[in-house]
Amino acid sequence: MLPLEILDKIFSYLWADVAALKACSQAHSAFFKPAERYFFTHVTFCNKPCDNPDIMGPSFFSKLLSDRPHIVNCIEFLHLSVDPVTLWSDDSISTILPQLLTLKGITLKSTRNQTTWDGLSGSFQAAFLACLRLPSMSEVVLEIHEFPLAAFNGCAGIASLVLDGTLHNSEDDTSFSYPQLETLQLIHCPSAATLISKTMASNLSDFSFSSYREEEFPPFVEVLTACSNSLIKLELDIRLTCMYLRSLNTLHLNLAVYTEFDAQDGTFTPPSIFPFTLATLPLLEHLTIRLEMQACLNHHTSRPQYLFSLPTIVQLLRTASSSLKHIDLQVDLYIIERFSIDQVDWSPLTALIPLKSIHPINLCVSADLHHRPIDPATILYILERNADLSEMLRQGILVLRTKWGPSVFDYLYNVQVLLEWARNINSSRLLES
Repeated sequence: MLPLEILDKIFSYLWADVAALKACSQAHSAFFKPAERYFFTHVTFCNKPCDNPDIMGPSFFSKLLSDRPHIVNCIEFLHLSVDPVTLWSDDSISTILPQLLTLKGITLKSTRNQTTWDGLSGSFQAAFLACLRLPSMSEVVLEIHEFPLAAFNGCAGIASLVLDGTLHNSEDDTSFSYPQLETLQLIHCPSAATLISKTMASNLSDFSFSSYREEEFPPFVEVLTACSNSLIKLELDIRLTCMYLRSLNTLHLNLAVYTEFDAQDGTFTPPSIFPFTLATLPLLEHLTIRLEMQACLNHHTSRPQYLFSLPTIVQLLRTASSSLKHIDLQVDLYIIERFSIDQVDWSPLTALIPLKSIHPINLCVSADLHHRPIDPATILYILERNADLSEMLRQGILVLRTKWGPSVFDYLYNVQVLLEWARNINSSRLLES
């Protein structure tokens, strides 16, 4: 029999695989007790009826803790999905939360869009805020609006925050004692970025954000400024920004606000949406940039043009300090018409070849925004007509990702065709599908 600490370590890797954990607990009578705690390490609770057996409802959760009270010490991460209307009539979760004294992480999300913190019952608010102040609490995920900034006062143990919503503050909130975060993820919430930059961002080592509009970038830059001497890992997800620019073009709105627009010939240059340089982040080691490119019809010329400029990316990367060791660029490319591929100038990316820190660029090719499969002839069209892409494949800094074919036979045939092309250009890295 293996020592108990080794069994415990093995079972700790299986918390997300309930079937495997259950099989292990039943394999030997001595395995049940060490495996049991990992059945309840992560608990998801919803106060509305749900068909998902992995999500606990109020009555089941209460009965479970009543029948097996020792389980409260097993729950380390609690995921709360609450319906604010139901919460006012059935607030049993508020009596359960005070029992969970070993929580390391908590997630709060609403089942209804645009739910505000004030829309939740007072007893639930008090119980939730008490969880934030637990000595063991370190990870918080909030998907709710108008959450009070002052709620973080005295929560010294919180090291990681994910926020998809807004924060509410009063004039005195910035003078409180706030936790200094190590990891922060902001999902298009610029007003919260400004508040966090003034209160909790001075020691950030890992920061990721996604934006919807260009005007959201300056507040995020405030966070970068606050953590400039500590940031090691940065992730920029601008896919929603690209979608927003595309929607403006589709709706015939004034592109001059968002681009350098030439009314004479109908062409436009995408804006530089990075109002900062990497030179201000001397300790940065890891950088991930996610973007999308789709051909949009230019209504002046009836020609497709792309709403993002690759030189913008290259210009940003050239400002990096020598500490940058890992660059991951992920591009979603949507092909509307085959000839529209010619509109993309890939040559700026070849400037990245000398960078030893560049991770293979993931170029995800789809037929449209729904990621429908694309035929291999289109892939070959891209590769055969573009010397820059071929050179990046030879240098091993480009990986094509796509999916196609209704059957495994189509898939194998397509792979065979592409691998034959790869041999012709002496490339060992061609495709991941």
